[in-house]
Amino acid sequence: MNYQQAFDYIHQTAQFGNKLGLERIAALLERMGNPHKHLKFVHVAGTNGKGSVCAMAESILRAAGYKTGLYISPYVEDYCDRIQINRAMIPRDVFASYITEIAGHCGDIVASGGEQPRKFEMETAAGLRYFADQRCGIVVLEVGMGGRLDATNVIDAPEVAVIASISYDHTKILGETLEEIKREKRGIIKPGCAVVETANLPPAENIELSLSGSRFSYRGQRYETGLIGAHQIQNAVTAIETVFALRSCGWVIPDDSVREGLRTAQWGGRLEIVRRKPLCIIDGAHNQDAVRVLCGAIDALLNGRRIITVMAMGADKRVDLCVPMLESRSVQFIATQARESPNPLPAEKLAEACARKPEIIPDAEKATARAMELAGPEDVVLACGSLHMINDAKRVMLT
Repeated sequence: MNYQQAFDYIHQTAQFGNKLGLERIAALLERMGNPHKHLKFVHVAGTNGKGSVCAMAESILRAAGYKTGLYISPYVEDYCDRIQINRAMIPRDVFASYITEIAGHCGDIVASGGEQPRKFEMETAAGLRYFADQRCGIVVLEVGMGGRLDATNVIDAPEVAVIASISYDHTKILGETLEEIKREKRGIIKPGCAVVETANLPPAENIELSLSGSRFSYRGQRYETGLIGAHQIQNAVTAIETVFALRSCGWVIPDDSVREGLRTAQWGGRLEIVRRKPLCIIDGAHNQDAVRVLCGAIDALLNGRRIITVMAMGADKRVDLCVPMLESRSVQFIATQARESPNPLPAEKLAEACARKPEIIPDAEKATARAMELAGPEDVVLACGSLHMINDAKRVMLT
């Protein structure tokens, strides 16, 4: 298969649904020689912030001289961004070769009476194989959904299991209460691994926030990060504690590498400034807690500037809670929808959550272009609500 054929093959498995479980990926990896058995991991679960924690932890480890694997989901700009080594994405031809092999294994599994592996399971298998083939020193592995039954949890005990911020999301699958959701996410904790949980950490001090990043103190040391917003300081603290846990396991990570890694860490789609005039921001906040954090950053950093918001959300999200928070801070609100989302909420349905009459433009690129037309040079264009939409918005903002 070439890259496009591999992409199409993986995505056609969406017809089988998104049933969680470890049996399918375990069977697939067994046929591939169990590449995950040859790797060391930092395994990161959580509702919000886990991607940022992964990006910071990877950046620190790379600054310390380790060859790092990074597995993330979903992607923002390129599908192959899901699988990276030293922050370089897997080449498309290499990815296609792995999927060609995986497709053969899947055919054999089904022919012998087994169940077809799902999209995320095949992506995870390809990533684990690539990291093993390239002999990564350590892999920062982001959970897809939940933790206990997520495909990434096929690994043995990681060096560190990290539980980032937990809030309500995917409640139909993970549970209706925070305790149920927490139980699923803490399912990545295994005997013998160190554990870091954001909820149990002391707060940072001497915090300075700006649109260029943040500075803060933690445990007597001074740090800075280019990631924007007070919530990223919490994520940075989680990454720092992850480093402390790795040190306790024998990993050598100098203080200078921690500071350099945090300072240079990059993570797209989270309060990412795409353009300055007008100020164009994309943010993948897609549940009520993430939107609340986004609104806190707006209040702290945008100094009452006029905001034109373009928003899309998934059909399973609490739009009744999310939309009012952003609409009330916007001079104009444009309802749109995510083109590549597996479960998009129609723009007309999103608009029903508005207190005022919004513009309804289902095409996200056209919706963003309309927002750019409405914005003056000192205004803000904010595209948010879905990681599946903000890349479309970013392309328009850059033209």
